Amino acid sequence: MDSFDAAAAHSDRLPREGEPLPPVWALALALLGLSLVTAAALAPPTAAAFRSQPEALAATLRTGLWLTAAAAPVVALGKGAVLGAIAWAVLVLGGKTPRYRSALAIVVTGELILAAQALWIALLIRVRGLAAISSPQDLSIPTGLDLVFPDPTTPLGALAGSVTPFHAAWVLFLAWRFGRAVGAPVWGVAAALACWLPGALVDTLRTLLS
Repeated sequence: MDSFDAAAAHSDRLPREGEPLPPVWALALALLGLSLVTAAALAPPTAAAFRSQPEALAATLRTGLWLTAAAAPVVALGKGAVLGAIAWAVLVLGGKTPRYRSALAIVVTGELILAAQALWIALLIRVRGLAAISSPQDLSIPTGLDLVFPDPTTPLGALAGSVTPFHAAWVLFLAWRFGRAVGAPVWGVAAALACWLPGALVDTLRTLLS
């Protein structure tokens, strides 16, 4: 019993001690910075993709691009709250005793990896040059499994967009941090996959229905 209590106390302290994570407000600022840089990189390609559209629509899209970037921290925190709760529930089912706040901090930290993916795609679009952009479809670049399964009308092709090196890094990061937090790598992997699955399913359905 004493060893169980000590392990529980240890898991309650992590990740604030031992391997501390940045505070959530610092993560939010970092996400905001990455999102604003991404928006700045995407602004010219977006204008080029919609150059044949009415100016009112183009202005609305430009405004929406910056508003989306400004809202990125709020969206990440909301997503973190949901996925943190999912991860926390999975770990509790495994007999672990994580703090929900710790799970939230881990998930929000992982959002930096996905924000980096958005910036990477924006930079790839810029490298291609504005002359290569003539429609909204040119703003999409395959970066993962969608290179092998490019047809988004099939279930596998739709799912492929959620399987990229950045998504893999995100899942590995979550698995590592959750596993360290509760001292059980297997349950860390389970929690990480539980965080990835809902987004992958939503993206797949959205792609198939669009």
